[in-house]
Amino acid sequence: MILEGGVASIEKFRPIIQVEVNKIVSVIPPGYRRYSKPKGINNLLIPAEQAEAIKTAVAQGFVEIAEIAAQRRAEASRGERFQPLSAAEKVLSDDIS
Repeated sequence: MILEGGVASIEKFRPIIQVEVNKIVSVIPPGYRRYSKPKGINNLLIPAEQAEAIKTAVAQGFVEIAEIAAQRRAEASRGERFQPLSAAEKVLSDDIS
């Protein structure tokens, strides 16, 4: 995996990382939070200490992955109809369940 090969640089520079998610979920570097747009295939990995970057991502419609899965579970428990999970959401939902 590319992220695993860049561990030293990621730890040193703490960049925001965009990752396209298909069927494999990338390793999340320590101290990072994972965001995605609902039904999107891209993840943003943002260092937890970069509050301004997190604020900007949320303003642009990104949601922390744990929140997406929780929202889907709540909809299902209320019997609400919702769109099927995209492939990326399914992988991410399974990953955090």
